[in-house]
Amino acid sequence: MRINNAPADWSGVRARRDQLLVACDWTQMPDAPLDAALKEAWRAYRQQLRDLTDTFSDPTAVVWPAQPTEASPAPPPVPTSISDRQFFQQLATVGIISQAEALAAVKTGAIPAALAGILDALPDDQKFAAEMLLSGATTFERAHPLSVAIGTARGMTAAEVDAFFRAAAAL
Repeated sequence: MRINNAPADWSGVRARRDQLLVACDWTQMPDAPLDAALKEAWRAYRQQLRDLTDTFSDPTAVVWPAQPTEASPAPPPVPTSISDRQFFQQLATVGIISQAEALAAVKTGAIPAALAGILDALPDDQKFAAEMLLSGATTFERAHPLSVAIGTARGMTAAEVDAFFRAAAAL
């Protein structure tokens, strides 16, 4: 009698194992929408699958490991825009600018030093438009090239910029 419909020989066990591994390859990708605990559970499950031929001596006695079942909630959508208050407050919250600089930026349009340095690094033909945007915008668009440039200058990945916009939208 076979346990859990186990294949009758090792080639069948390996074939089923390989299918199960391929079906969950996505769980180990860097951008998989899984929290760290669930990603680790999938890694352990995949290791159990790889160890089947070492764990069992009889292919008809193989007991297949259970897949992790805890669903990880999808992250909230990235807002397409945030207010100037949210933008500068989040910059202060994460320590890129001071609280005083955030208040001055919102009240008077003063450009914080950290952002002025980023503007200075832009090509001359882009500086004026970027300065006008930073000092006068009432909203900041996630997809705007300046948002991307600020993130890049700060060493942020696209996912980190998305997280910044999500956190700012929650303020």
